Amino acid sequence: MAISFRGVARRYRDVLSLDPAVDMDVNSISPNFGFQGTTNRRVSISGRDLAGVTSVQFPGIERQMGTTILSTTSTQIEMAINIGQRASVGQNSFTILGPQGWINSAYSGVYFTVERRFS
Repeated sequence: MAISFRGVARRYRDVLSLDPAVDMDVNSISPNFGFQGTTNRRVSISGRDLAGVTSVQFPGIERQMGTTILSTTSTQIEMAINIGQRASVGQNSFTILGPQGWINSAYSGVYFTVERRFS
């Protein structure tokens, strides 16, 4: 008897990918930080099976973090991030949506840090 977790990670985007069909993996994000109030910050995510990614989101702070996918290959996502003035400071995991489903970067120990902007 096989137990399937299909759809679990799709319904609960804040959790790790439990779908055995999701082969995507995240190795790094560079740069791995940004300041509150930053617009159009260019960021690269490296990993495996990333071709066709359609969305990168930051669970819990989505309203303060806007992302635009610029390009994807099987090993890299190029994107631009807008970080709101009131984005929560600290480490944040991110969730990637691809053709295979969702995966959260926390599974690989990869985080993006929002830092406070001092005037």
